Amino acid sequence: DNEYLRIKVDGPNGRSYAYRNGCLRFEADGVVYSDTSGICGEFVDWSFDRETGVLTFTGTGMADYAPYNSEWVGKVKKIIVGEGITGMGCNGLGYYFTGAESVTLLESFKGFTEDALCGLSDLAITSIDLPDKMKVINQGMLQNCTNLKEVKMPAKLEIIGDFAFASDSSLESIVIPEKTDKIGEYAFDACGLKSVTFMNKYVRIDDTAFYLCDPSMVIIAKKGSTAEEYAEKHGFQFQVLGEEKKGEDNKVEAVETDVKT
Repeated sequence: DNEYLRIKVDGPNGRSYAYRNGCLRFEADGVVYSDTSGICGEFVDWSFDRETGVLTFTGTGMADYAPYNSEWVGKVKKIIVGEGITGMGCNGLGYYFTGAESVTLLESFKGFTEDALCGLSDLAITSIDLPDKMKVINQGMLQNCTNLKEVKMPAKLEIIGDFAFASDSSLESIVIPEKTDKIGEYAFDACGLKSVTFMNKYVRIDDTAFYLCDPSMVIIAKKGSTAEEYAEKHGFQFQVLGEEKKGEDNKVEAVETDVKT
C-alpha cells in the first residue's frame, strides 16, 4: 500500500504476484509499470499515452478489467484492444471513458463477461465494428452512446441482450444477422432507428425490444417472419426482404419490395 515503493519481479510467477497483489509501481521482466501502465490480466498489459489520448491493451487471453486513473480518465480519446485478447470483465470499457471517440476490437475478441454491465456504454463513438466471434451483445453493452450512427454486427451473433442499444438516438439503421436468435427487453428502446433489417426469419423479439422507437420505422424481413408479426402487432411499417442479387462490386444486396403499413 506504499505508493512510493516499487518492487522488481521476474518471470511469470513474479508477474502474477504483482498483478494479484495490486502493486501500483513495479518492474516485471525489465518493463516498468506506473500510473499510466500496468497489468490487468494474467497475460494482459495496459498503457495510456497522455500525448495522444490512446489507451491500449496488449497480450493474450482475458483482461479482467479496464484500469483508469482519475487524473487522465477524461482524456482518453481512443481505445485499442489488441489481437490476442479474448474478452474483458468488470465494467468493460464503458461509463468511465465517456470522452472516447474510437474503440478498436480486433478479431480475437469474443465479448465482455456477464458482469461487465457497462461494456461500451456512454461512449462518444460514432461507429463500431464488432468482431465476428462475438456471439452475445450483453445487457446495456452499447446503451447511451448518443453519437453512435453505424454498427457492424458480428456474423456469429446469437443474442442481443436487454437494453443493449437503448437510447442510441443517432442510430438510424441496423442489420440483425442471420444467426441472431433472440432480441431482449428494451434492446433498442428510444433509438433513432428508421429501418431495421432481419436476416433470420424466426428470430425471437421481445415485445419491448423497440419500445419508444418512431412508428414510422420500417422493419425489413422475409414474408411470414416473426419480424413481420412484430411489425403488425406494434404498428411499425413492414417491407418484404426480396431475393438477393449481386451488385457491381460483386457483393450481395437485398431487394426490398412491397411496403405496407
